[in-house]
Amino acid sequence: MTKQFDLPKVWYAQLDDYSRKDYQRNGRCVRLVAVDAATYDSGRFDDGVDVWTLEVSYWEFAREILGRARRLTVDAQRKLEAAQPPSSDNWYVLEVQWSSSVAHGYAYRTFSEETPTFFKLCSCAKFEGAALTQVRSRRVRKGRLVDEISETETAGWKLFSYHVGQGMCSLLTDGNQGIFLDCGAGMPVVRPNYLKDAKVREALQSRLQGLKSIDVVLSHTDGDHWRLLAWDNTIRDLVARVYVPAKSKSLVLKDKAISSKVIGTGSFDYKLSDGGRLSLLRSDPSPSNDNSECLVAVFESAQGKRALLPGDYVYKHYSADSNPQIASLTSNKSSFDAVVVPHHGDKESADDVVNARLNAVAFFSAGTHPTYGHPTAESRKNHKAKSFIEICMHKQPRIVEITLLK
Repeated sequence: MTKQFDLPKVWYAQLDDYSRKDYQRNGRCVRLVAVDAATYDSGRFDDGVDVWTLEVSYWEFAREILGRARRLTVDAQRKLEAAQPPSSDNWYVLEVQWSSSVAHGYAYRTFSEETPTFFKLCSCAKFEGAALTQVRSRRVRKGRLVDEISETETAGWKLFSYHVGQGMCSLLTDGNQGIFLDCGAGMPVVRPNYLKDAKVREALQSRLQGLKSIDVVLSHTDGDHWRLLAWDNTIRDLVARVYVPAKSKSLVLKDKAISSKVIGTGSFDYKLSDGGRLSLLRSDPSPSNDNSECLVAVFESAQGKRALLPGDYVYKHYSADSNPQIASLTSNKSSFDAVVVPHHGDKESADDVVNARLNAVAFFSAGTHPTYGHPTAESRKNHKAKSFIEICMHKQPRIVEITLLK
């Protein structure tokens, strides 16, 4: 582990989330992903770098951005978060003093199991970050996985989703190989508990036993869609490729633990060995934001069942999407046996809910974040009105496996 006095004082960071600290009694924080100043100034990201997670006191961050004379009323907090939204386009420069006595926050290598090192925040300011982190993109005509397993005997592909708190994680597998459709987590499934308590991760890790390799598809690059990949080297050791939406710019994708495996992609299909198909649809949205610039997953099983896994891209925007395959998802001719409800069942996910088939299920992948309030009563009500059977375990502190399609 790096000694405290060896750590850099100046960091360049992207804003990942407004959240609660995983450590320090779960106080409010701003979560950032960062590289030290020397790494940023070098501009050498393509060979892989050490990316760090910094969790900073919300109040200290707000005072630095708004000015220390500003009263942090509820209205001021709302305006701050509206003006400084989590985004890979929002960069900050922070100066810290490593300290065990005054702890405004802490840092750890993102792709590691190391304990955090605490710091005092000396300054924080927004700046225009250079476009150094956009992933290299290439067109993928079909998933390479099909070529590797097409001759393999298989019991058929099954789709599992996992309660991971305020995050998303699903696994499509035949018991031999697998495809993660997002691989994240959030409150109440948090880093210290995941690392120290085997029972928290047992359901997921037991499913991975016997798998030879895994591809990971990230709907988009918010932290609650990739954190398990950072926390768990058992998962990372199995990963062959990490597919992300073309033009993704998250600093995390440049970490040396995964950078060589990351592929920015448009739409493509996996033709599965039992005759099923996984279609990954690159959005062309209007409006465009970090949630709508994504890969939407549609799984069609060999038995003709369909599942929709859209990440945080809510239904009501599909009809305006310039990708006709996405635009058709809410048409009267389209229906599903299972959905992972978009954006954790927020208020917007209640609108234009897709059509359900007989005995279809809607899985709400949400947690206990005190500000978000996911899933909303409106979203739950409207999915039930569409005849979906609800699956919701948002207060469960351990990962729980749900069979969506078999």
